[in-house]
Amino acid sequence: MTQATYVRTEDVALGDLRPFPGNARRGDPAVILQSLVRTGQFRSLIVRDTGHGLVVLAGNHTLQALAAHGPGPCGMTTTTDDGELPCALCGGQEWAPVARCEIVTCDDATATRINLVDNKAAQTGGWDEQALAELIAGLDGDLAGTGYTDQDLADLLAAIEEAYEEEDQEEPAPDQPAPAGNTEPAQPATSSAPPASADGIPDGPAPGTLAPPLPDGMRSMLLTYTAADRDEAARLVSAARDVFDSADASFIILRALRTLVAVRPGLPPRPRRHRDRGRPAQSRRSRAAVTAAVDLPPPRRPRVRRPERLLTQNSELRDEGIWNWTLPALATRLRDGRTVKTCPAAGVCALACYARNGTYLFPGVVDRHQRNLEYVLDDLPGWQRQMAAELAHPRHTGGWIRVHDAGDFLSDHYLAAWLRIMIFRPGVNFYAYTKEVSRFFRLVEPNPPRNFRWVYSYGGREDHLLDPAVHRVADVYPDEAAIRADGWHSQDSSDLLAVLGPAPVGIPSNNIPHFRRRMNGRTFRQWQQERDARRAPAAPVTDE
Repeated sequence: MTQATYVRTEDVALGDLRPFPGNARRGDPAVILQSLVRTGQFRSLIVRDTGHGLVVLAGNHTLQALAAHGPGPCGMTTTTDDGELPCALCGGQEWAPVARCEIVTCDDATATRINLVDNKAAQTGGWDEQALAELIAGLDGDLAGTGYTDQDLADLLAAIEEAYEEEDQEEPAPDQPAPAGNTEPAQPATSSAPPASADGIPDGPAPGTLAPPLPDGMRSMLLTYTAADRDEAARLVSAARDVFDSADASFIILRALRTLVAVRPGLPPRPRRHRDRGRPAQSRRSRAAVTAAVDLPPPRRPRVRRPERLLTQNSELRDEGIWNWTLPALATRLRDGRTVKTCPAAGVCALACYARNGTYLFPGVVDRHQRNLEYVLDDLPGWQRQMAAELAHPRHTGGWIRVHDAGDFLSDHYLAAWLRIMIFRPGVNFYAYTKEVSRFFRLVEPNPPRNFRWVYSYGGREDHLLDPAVHRVADVYPDEAAIRADGWHSQDSSDLLAVLGPAPVGIPSNNIPHFRRRMNGRTFRQWQQERDARRAPAAPVTDE
């Protein structure tokens, strides 16, 4: 049988499907999962019925994404202008994972050919970049499930502008033959033309006078505005000049029109013509600056420093086989001058922060933690994909990842990215200490991933929201004796006891003299309560 024969189309339980053995393609199931959540399964898997089972020939990464989704309800939603949309696969309800499959019969050689061409065809061909930009821009920012991000659109527009970066070589008009023989410099212009205004847009020659001669190869273009529109155009050109390093008005207007054509469907494309390599250096402008001039994403920061490996093991966690991800503790100033709070809800813990002491201060450690933070801030989707890919390594299956041995869940977007990763990697266990109490109340507690454990640690500005009878909490104590005296349970023998052992959890303080002096025999919880009481407004005094 040298050809594939179609048999039927049906929904097949994932447990009945086997991936193609030796599939050489390495895809991105995380991106496919986002598409499934937004739009559902719109393409069937191509599955071979071998007589002994069902083998996926095409769509192996969709199979992985469906498996990562797992049974419903998944808790994943998509935010649109019309509100929150439930997952398109499970609808936010009970759902047994199945895949729509086109089932065929064929021999082994044909099965291999189908697998190879399906993987190869995705790599061949190219893109009409302008058409692609129009399609993406036409979604008005709702890019969920497309595989593209706002940054992808900005990069695409920048690439289009780069193609136009060289000025077109202008040929003399038929009625204006190129000058020949006369190589003497042109005489200075007379005062018949008024000088350009402060905004760089000339008002044109005075009535009854001739415009000054133009340089060779240059042509003029007259634009007529009302007085109000002319003033507005002048203001916009002046503002754009700050981005374009004092470029003239004609340069700014031309670049703005090119970018408008690139992002607005239906406008005619600019014809490709010969380029003039000898144009003035002034016209070589930043691609990112072009997009900024028309309210597109601002110029990109320096290239993101992507660490080769995201997960590490410190000396304390290595013995337990725990891997960890970390950020700078409390706050940091990045190389571009940004100051970022990585522990927004920190309270008295900042005065005795172990992650701002000892080996955490080594230059190499500081640099690694700052690279991690830059990656999260400047390319969160890329960081999420790399983290999900790293967690696919067999060593993490069934293991534990500690999210932060320094830093905390500094924003809603960052926490949501972690929740997506946890859902996507159900075979990996995650745990974290956090002081972001209200953020977890909103985003985690309503529908937490099954493989995520967390403990609220005292010493933050939101301690008052915690109730040890309701929430799993941890507090730092002066020593083991103080933990036992309060009837709490120490996690000193294993970090995992904080989330797996009995609660509430006591953590003995590190033996750092100046930290112990600051604690003065108190727990973090008591210390924070004292500080909150001092800062509370005094009750008004009323006359009886």
